[in-house]
Amino acid sequence: MPPNPTRVPIRRTSRRFSSAHVPLPVYLGVDIELRDDNTSLYAISVHDGMYSTDYYQGELKKHDLCKSQKEIIVEAFTKLHEIVQLYAMAQNYKVQLIACSYDIGVQFFKNQEELIDLEEVITMSEYWQELDALPFRVETHAGSADERASAAVRKAVMWLSPKYPGNLPRISVGYRHEVEVDFNHIIHMVKCTDYEQTVSKKTWDL
Repeated sequence: MPPNPTRVPIRRTSRRFSSAHVPLPVYLGVDIELRDDNTSLYAISVHDGMYSTDYYQGELKKHDLCKSQKEIIVEAFTKLHEIVQLYAMAQNYKVQLIACSYDIGVQFFKNQEELIDLEEVITMSEYWQELDALPFRVETHAGSADERASAAVRKAVMWLSPKYPGNLPRISVGYRHEVEVDFNHIIHMVKCTDYEQTVSKKTWDL
């Protein structure tokens, strides 16, 4: 599906809704791409649970050359989070899940693979806290940002329970028939820094 050239995701829809209107549930796939000129781009794939219904792409931010790769990806993820929030409000959507491509970290850090799984470089838990959207981090094998976003959301939708509407995932059964935690760690609802903020520094350092 080609990107929507006439609208941006944060532009409010022209439709009018009654006070009793129930927001339409959608599922989003997102991805970030960093260009050689230190500009980050985003891709958003919109899924209704059956088909991909819309697609957006555009520039996220022009990053300072003096910043590290870790600082750049934090800036990019934070900006993308703002766009997703504004998109949900503008279109009057209830975002059920956010599927983020795992390959974002691979592309950004390239030869620094030890940084890929750093919790501080992603904002997935904020989607759960602020949008009540189940955050998936999905490994794809696509080449471009739009392909990764589309593949991520299609995979995540398949992992939801077909019996119940909303964002209830299936049960993931692993080795020796043990139920895997957070769908085998694909769902990222909280990170260590979230727990750290709930206690004093003295308690955390124990």
